[in-house]
Amino acid sequence: MSERQYIFRPYLHYGRYTGMTANAEQIMLGHYYPDRLVATFWNSVGDFLRIEERPLDTELSNFDSERDRWLDELGYVQKPIAMKKFYDPVYCIGIEDFSGQLDLLNYPERISEDERMDILKYAWDWFENREYVFWWGPVDLWVNEAGQVTAN
Repeated sequence: MSERQYIFRPYLHYGRYTGMTANAEQIMLGHYYPDRLVATFWNSVGDFLRIEERPLDTELSNFDSERDRWLDELGYVQKPIAMKKFYDPVYCIGIEDFSGQLDLLNYPERISEDERMDILKYAWDWFENREYVFWWGPVDLWVNEAGQVTAN
């Protein structure tokens, strides 16, 4: 059985630009608060390669031009990407199969039986739908199997 590929489509509303670079690396580039741009790279089969960053002028009016300049330098072509599960502890960027709500199951004294059943149903639905969480620092993006962000 091959390792799961997690699809992520460009999510321009939230400033996540995904696609390919001129040297055939997959990329996700976006604003990393408060003052930098971050680009995450994967090879063509979805193995995590590295993260690069560029400082931003503290005025966000500069953000679009800096982002576009970097994307141009990379030879960026917008498209969905497919990556394997990874996590970078420095930037707190990575993939988690379930949302943190499942952690409540570790503390049964904090939740009622009805809440526990609701969490288990939610977890089962999440698993069946092959959803995942993409962490971008403190921001969690909930993503469906098709790679579309469903919540943030």
